[in-house]
Amino acid sequence: MKQNSIVTGFIDYLKDDGKADLLPEISHELSQIAEQKDENKKAMVTTAVPLTGAEKESLKKCLTQIFQREIITIENTIDQGIIGGVRIQLGDILIDASIRGKLEQLKKMLLT
Repeated sequence: MKQNSIVTGFIDYLKDDGKADLLPEISHELSQIAEQKDENKKAMVTTAVPLTGAEKESLKKCLTQIFQREIITIENTIDQGIIGGVRIQLGDILIDASIRGKLEQLKKMLLT
């Protein structure tokens, strides 16, 4: 009930201030913020072979503990080019624990 009164009060404020025409834009921006929040709860996981349901659940629990935030979904992408291991993208964070990533790191170290 309190949220409804806050929203109603905000809408009344915009109307009284002659800015009710901003409501669609405000609504759009709030939707964008909500989508970004949900996007931060989705882990994009790349593996050479598909993850089983149990592996996804185990990974979800580990990521929730590591990042101290709830992970809603694990989206598994298959890329045999990573050879083995895993690449995890969670928002702006990338964890590359793939064999290909390790080989590229080793190559850079050897060439410098």
